[in-house]
Amino acid sequence: MNHDEIRQTAAAYFHSGMFPALKNEAQAYVLIQAGASMGVSPMDAVQGIVLIQGKPTLSANLLGSLVKKHPRYDYRVLDHSDKVCRIEFIQDGEPSGVSEFTLEDARKAGLNGQTWKKYPDALLFARALTQGVRWYAPDVTTAAAYTPEELGGEPAAEDLEPPAPSPMDELAQLVDEIGFSDEEKDGLREWIKLDREVHTATVVDLLRDGNKKAVMAGVEFEIKEAA
Repeated sequence: MNHDEIRQTAAAYFHSGMFPALKNEAQAYVLIQAGASMGVSPMDAVQGIVLIQGKPTLSANLLGSLVKKHPRYDYRVLDHSDKVCRIEFIQDGEPSGVSEFTLEDARKAGLNGQTWKKYPDALLFARALTQGVRWYAPDVTTAAAYTPEELGGEPAAEDLEPPAPSPMDELAQLVDEIGFSDEEKDGLREWIKLDREVHTATVVDLLRDGNKKAVMAGVEFEIKEAA
C-alpha cells in the first residue's frame, strides 16, 4: 500500500466506528503503517497492534500467527494450565528451544492484578510466547516482540481467550497417542518439512481416522522421490 492508500484506509477504519480504541485517523495510520512493515494486514493491525511508549506491541494471537506463517518458524504448546505455560519453538523443522513462564514468574515480576487473577492461563501463554519469540525467532517481527501488558498497557481482549490448538499441536498429540517409533518420527518430520502446511493437514486428517499405514506409505514414497 502507498501513502495515499494507507491514509484512505486509516480514515475509513476510524470513521466506521467499528474500532472504538482508535482515537483519530493519525493513530489508525500509524498502526496500519507499523503492521505493513511486518506483513500484517490493515484489519489485523488495527485490531492487534497497540503503540505503548512509542513501541508497537502485538496481541499474542497476532504474534502467534506471524510465527506460524513464517517459512522458517513454528511452535507447539507442551504444557498449558493456570500455573505454567511451556512452548517449544521450531526452526527449519527442528526444535530450537523451550520458553516457559509460570505463575511464580508472574508473582516475582509483580503481575498480581485482577486481570492476572481472572485470566492466568491466557496471560501465561502470552508471556511464554513473546519471550520465546525474542529468544528463538527474533526476525519474525521488525521490532522486539512485546504484548501490551508487558509495557504497562492493558492485555489485548483477544489474548484473554484461550488459543485454539494448532495443526502441529494436534499432530504431536496424535503421534503420541497412536504410537510412532523414533525412525518413523524422523521420516515423518522429514516429509513434513517438504511442505509443512499441506503435509501437516494431510497427516492430521489421516491420523484422526487412525490410518497410520497410509501416512507411513506416503512418507516412504515421497522421501524416496525427493532423494
